[in-house]
Amino acid sequence: MTETARIQAERTALARPVRRRRGRLALTSVPCCLAGIAALWAGAAAGLWFLPFVIAALVALLARLAHLHAAVALAATCGIALVGWGAPLAWMSLTGQPVGGTARVVAALAGLPPVAAIVVTLTLVVAVLQASAGTWLGYAAGTLLGRTAPSTMPR
Repeated sequence: MTETARIQAERTALARPVRRRRGRLALTSVPCCLAGIAALWAGAAAGLWFLPFVIAALVALLARLAHLHAAVALAATCGIALVGWGAPLAWMSLTGQPVGGTARVVAALAGLPPVAAIVVTLTLVVAVLQASAGTWLGYAAGTLLGRTAPSTMPR
């Protein structure tokens, strides 16, 4: 094989799209999402406000190493963040805790109209933003971890 043919073969091999594993998505994503939601619920009870970022980074890292698309990881982590923070708020409200009153006071202190829905919506937006940033970091870290060192590439 000539040097030109070898270089062309390497370029062709590097240009091939990464094979995605679609069959394992349904089996692995549901337990992973449920575990993330449970962890966020427990973290919300403990006051760990940064947990959506951490969990999203871990889920995205696993998704990248499993060769799943970034859009799938982003949708999963944002869903985990919404449910993981929204469900405890709804549960506290349903059990008679003053979630609405607290949200109205926070809105008034922030100079917003004293409407509880505004603060609850902003709280969920913060969770989604944390999850988005965590997904970006986890997916990028997975890309770095999944790379082959140049010295070990086949010739």
